[in-house]
Amino acid sequence: MNLDVLLIIIGAIFSAVMIGVAYVINHKEQPKQIWMLFFTEMWERF
Repeated sequence: MNLDVLLIIIGAIFSAVMIGVAYVINHKEQPKQIWMLFFTEMWERF
């Protein structure tokens, strides 16, 4: 496997874990629309 592909996969896994942690910590305090905007913004950046 190419090193670039491996780094992208590791970065995606790390991002998914961090988003999951943020969701678990704040899911009752934030409105659901904020999470949709956050995922849309992250999708646009990648």
